[in-house]
Amino acid sequence: MAALSDLVKLSDEDCEFLRPGLSPEDIAAELLTADRTQCVVITRGGDGAIGMSRDARVEVPAPVTEVVDTVGAGDSFMSALIAGLHARGLLGATRLAGLTFEDLRNVVDYAVKAAAITCTRHGADPPTAAEHTAKWGS
Repeated sequence: MAALSDLVKLSDEDCEFLRPGLSPEDIAAELLTADRTQCVVITRGGDGAIGMSRDARVEVPAPVTEVVDTVGAGDSFMSALIAGLHARGLLGATRLAGLTFEDLRNVVDYAVKAAAITCTRHGADPPTAAEHTAKWGS
């Protein structure tokens, strides 16, 4: 199924479950050999996330956060990732193929920070764009 997707998001735990013994980076590189897949992002909890395209690789650390609850962090991450790509006009296979290193770094950073805010709250309570901007800037 992932090979039929333009954008794939996995957690490091998903990677270990699906392909035991392979590193998340190896799994991402394998997924990127599919004709359609243009971007793979792997979340790593408190260690941030890795984003890979066919031409770029970024590693974004998670900000230091007082964790209250991790419920909803993955959903917040994915929502922010899609919002960041949409804001840059990069959704869709042909547009996502134009993802630059800078774009990849910025959207993964935005998503990591959205997930971090969610972790500071009880329950699945993602931040609004205004809350994200107030906490982290643009």
